[in-house]
Amino acid sequence: MENISKLSALLKELAENLATVQLPNGNGKANGKIKPITREFEETKPLFSSPKFTAAFPLPVAYRFQQAGNRYYFTLGEDSVQFYPSVTSIINNTHPTSYGIKKLIGDKGLDGFYQYMQEKADYGTLLHILITEYLASGNNKEERTFNFDTIEEKLLAFAEENKTKYPTEWVWNLKKDTAALIQFCIDYEVDPLLVETVVTCQNNGRPYAGAIDLLAEVTIEEKGFWGEVYKSGEKKGEPKETKRQVRKIALIDFKSGKSGFFPEHATQLHMYARALKESVGVEPQVLLNVAPKDWTIAPNYDVKDQTQTVNPDKIEHIVKLFYLDWNAPKDVIVIDGKLNGINLSENVRIVSAEKYILNKFKRAQNETQSNLF
Repeated sequence: MENISKLSALLKELAENLATVQLPNGNGKANGKIKPITREFEETKPLFSSPKFTAAFPLPVAYRFQQAGNRYYFTLGEDSVQFYPSVTSIINNTHPTSYGIKKLIGDKGLDGFYQYMQEKADYGTLLHILITEYLASGNNKEERTFNFDTIEEKLLAFAEENKTKYPTEWVWNLKKDTAALIQFCIDYEVDPLLVETVVTCQNNGRPYAGAIDLLAEVTIEEKGFWGEVYKSGEKKGEPKETKRQVRKIALIDFKSGKSGFFPEHATQLHMYARALKESVGVEPQVLLNVAPKDWTIAPNYDVKDQTQTVNPDKIEHIVKLFYLDWNAPKDVIVIDGKLNGINLSENVRIVSAEKYILNKFKRAQNETQSNLF
């Protein structure tokens, strides 16, 4: 409750201090663009963050590490590295493969399936970028703007940055889906605090990390007994259930699919909420899944309140199950330097992943310092 009170005191100031978001355009200056340390390491940065919020609730400094096709999160100690599997990896490896996924693999083949899933992930990323642009464009729903005519240009820039091509129907689909999510933001009076932000959780010695979609203050309609009573009839004088509009801190996870929400979506939200509370110090009051509908007349969306849908013991069990087979990266093959003669041992060697990362960061730090002079 203390943290929620602390948040409420900031909310009036947040509208006047919304940071601007620059969309990725290939120049590396986007607010949320991942900052490369080397080609293998990336420092994660929020796609959007409110300066007032992060001043009161500092974010963890986390990195991504790419090794042999696997991606890991990690944080740095003074002389140590802490590795974290991702929330999505944990869920994907502990939940049964759905019939829909099996059918996709059968229809498309394994390579086609992976390409399809990568396209879905890219579509979701771009949709997040577009809705963030809208949220950051003004202090409130009356002041915010969005130019739908620029979506095609942004899609082309995004495709060029990712060195790929996307289906032409994406332009129309992105316009529809963005309009639907904007309608959600208007209806729920969304004021963003964090967008696309990595959070970490130690989880009793089985740590994990993941990127939340959106932490925001929203207006929720809730039922309850707020002091009103029946004024006539058989129930005269008895408490009367009514509705009221309240502002709450919500953790929101967007889904671009239109097939509904599944149990793993709720699990994902609850794992993010636990990590957010531990690493940032904020406990969301509401957990929401939101997805655009395939609307035909007016922009519309689906919302599911997942706040009470997951038993906390479930998270403990699936993380424990995942850790039975998961190992943090241990060794890295290093190939570098100039070969002299026939002895390759100086150029090819095996070092621990922890030592490798620490040495890389020290080298990058030394290079940065030397460039200052």
